[in-house]
Amino acid sequence: MASSMNNDVKIAFRTFSCLWACAILFHLGSYVLWGHSFHHFALAAAAICLLFRPSSVARLLVVSVLQLYEFSVKNPDLPNHSLVAAFVNLTIVITLLRVILDKKTFKIDGGELLSGFAPVARFVILIVYFFAFLHKLNTDFFSPDVSCAANFYRGQMNVFGFLPRGEWAVVVAIYGSL
Repeated sequence: MASSMNNDVKIAFRTFSCLWACAILFHLGSYVLWGHSFHHFALAAAAICLLFRPSSVARLLVVSVLQLYEFSVKNPDLPNHSLVAAFVNLTIVITLLRVILDKKTFKIDGGELLSGFAPVARFVILIVYFFAFLHKLNTDFFSPDVSCAANFYRGQMNVFGFLPRGEWAVVVAIYGSL
């Protein structure tokens, strides 16, 4: 039973690592000139390496440190999700240091690391979603003329021609984002 649970945590760690690497690559893909900066190139390379071996604690550490570096260099010119990513990365690094000091070894199991930082990361995400929801509770958010959800949806309509058009679709996008 314990072996099965330990195996589940290891699978969860590999899944997290893959999704974290993909999130970084999508984030970097939003920069037009990301290839012109060494730290963006290094972060992309580290994320790709993590995708090839998602069980590697060392590779996750490299990705986390590089993303923290990016946050420190580019802040405040980064989107809000970068602040969330920085908190999660900082949690990963601190948890890893704590586990290394507790166990007095650098051989750290990914499942053990995940068990240490996942509760804090979940809490950070819950707080972000709570305040994102709370922030939307104003009359302008529900107005199709000025809502950021409406403006975003209209922009996506121009990019993705298959999206429904019309004010009804904009209203659905506004309420659907809640």
